[in-house]
Amino acid sequence: MGERSPDAEGHPLVLPSPELAPQVTGAAQGRRLVMEMGRALHRFGTPAHRLEDVLTRVARQLGLEASFFAVPTALFGHFGPLGRQQSAFVRIDDEDVHLGKIAALDEVVKRLLTNAVTPAAALVEIREVAGAPSRYGRGVTLSAFAVASAAGAVFFGGGWAEVGVGALLGTMVGFLAMVLATPASRPIFVPLAATLCASGAAGLEWFLGGFATEVATLAGVIYLLPGLTLTVALTEVSTRNLVAGTARLMVAMLTLLGLGFGVILGRWLSALSPSSLGVEAAGVPVWVSVAAVLVAPLAFAVLFHARGRDMVWILVAGVSTFLAARTGSIWGGSTIGAWLGAVIAGVVGNVWGRFLDRPPIIVTVPAIMLLVPGSLGFRSVVWMMADDTMSGVDAAFETGLVAMALAVGLLMANVIVPPRRRV
Repeated sequence: MGERSPDAEGHPLVLPSPELAPQVTGAAQGRRLVMEMGRALHRFGTPAHRLEDVLTRVARQLGLEASFFAVPTALFGHFGPLGRQQSAFVRIDDEDVHLGKIAALDEVVKRLLTNAVTPAAALVEIREVAGAPSRYGRGVTLSAFAVASAAGAVFFGGGWAEVGVGALLGTMVGFLAMVLATPASRPIFVPLAATLCASGAAGLEWFLGGFATEVATLAGVIYLLPGLTLTVALTEVSTRNLVAGTARLMVAMLTLLGLGFGVILGRWLSALSPSSLGVEAAGVPVWVSVAAVLVAPLAFAVLFHARGRDMVWILVAGVSTFLAARTGSIWGGSTIGAWLGAVIAGVVGNVWGRFLDRPPIIVTVPAIMLLVPGSLGFRSVVWMMADDTMSGVDAAFETGLVAMALAVGLLMANVIVPPRRRV
């Protein structure tokens, strides 16, 4: 019998009996290394198709015959020849995009594949990366929430009032995210944030006069919009990771429903009159739009915990993506714009990744956030809940087309400039 010993996160792992240790220590250590690496990469935002590929190559480097199966909430590993496999399983409960830790884990993978680090040392490094504190303090993070929401108000056609209110609501969402960081409270975060944004926008409308409360509310929850989740989901489905992609689609749908319900509840609590929903935004000068394009990628980079050394390249990718999307929209509408923006984001990310030997996801993810396909889905759900079924169905269909255009654009970028064969 083996004894049980907790791993770095307190989960029990079965260790071999002392008399068997000499025969199985190498293989057991390799399996533990691969699974802990998989858990860390999964938690910090690596898509299923990339995750399974990198774990297979690491296992092969360690002399293990293995196959892997990743879904949004779990990772399965099977080691050994068919018919005599040993299975391993880890549960993923706290997935969050963390670009800085993905970059650090990619460096560990690089050293493993080149035999520059021992498996034992690599395991220690993985645990140190996974347990490292947040890269940015609360003040910087709250500022990033405010800037992202203010820029979102500009993208959604808002004026000065919508920009100011959106920044205030975004700060409130950021503070709420810090307060509700525990596993028990996390499920209510999305609907509660949407409720507070909708009621807060309505309350400020009474004091500040007429402004587009819908634009301000949408800007306030921009970080919560599941546009990135939708894009990753359809990419996974397109790469035949059907279970992972379908499950992630359901996560995006539940997020949209939570946001929609929160907005309806917030409007009811604030007794928002129908007349205030029809106010047109005044717009902003051109220089404000330019400033929004420049600061939004950096704000999202902070929210996704990117490293400071990558900020310039994230800005280049974000601006290129935004300009391509706007140009495509002029040529052929929002769907073509999303596709062209995704192609440019993917190409820039892959070129940067190959040139500097870094994960393309670091610059691609913040750039994709500028295309915000989740805003259409958000409006679709809100319209349906407000009994405007036809507008809701139209927006839902357009959401699907835009999300698919993003996924196809990213896949086409991988053909134009093949990505590195790591994370």
